[in-house]
Amino acid sequence: MASRWIHRPVLHSPTSGDARRVGWLELFYDLVYVASFIQLGNALSHHVGISGFLSFAGLMVPLWLTWTAFTFYSNRYVIDDAPHRGLVFLQMFAIGGMAICVEDVMDGEAQYFALFYSAARLVIIALYARVYAQEPESRDLSRRMLICG
Repeated sequence: MASRWIHRPVLHSPTSGDARRVGWLELFYDLVYVASFIQLGNALSHHVGISGFLSFAGLMVPLWLTWTAFTFYSNRYVIDDAPHRGLVFLQMFAIGGMAICVEDVMDGEAQYFALFYSAARLVIIALYARVYAQEPESRDLSRRMLICG
């Protein structure tokens, strides 16, 4: 009997007319990034100039990398269970922490931003580790993603 709380990830293989639907959790996840980009824009408005722009661009890269890594994961695998939701909420917390620390990074203090970024990357690694352990069909892909982090 399958548990309603824990499922194994399934590789999404779309067929004609079978598009993947976006769930509420993924929409809420994207909203956290919208708030992060707003914080980034606010920090840029307080640091107008070439150094502020370079800091803005440098901070945009880790935010963009974490967002695209999760987007690629969620487009490849169909999973919606308690461990997955817990990891996604943990990553949302890390992204929110990055957003809070943006102004500090512009002022020269980057340690907390780096810690939150590391936590967000570790969540992606945990998601792919789970896929590696439970979805044999995509083991090669998940191994590559584990190595790349």
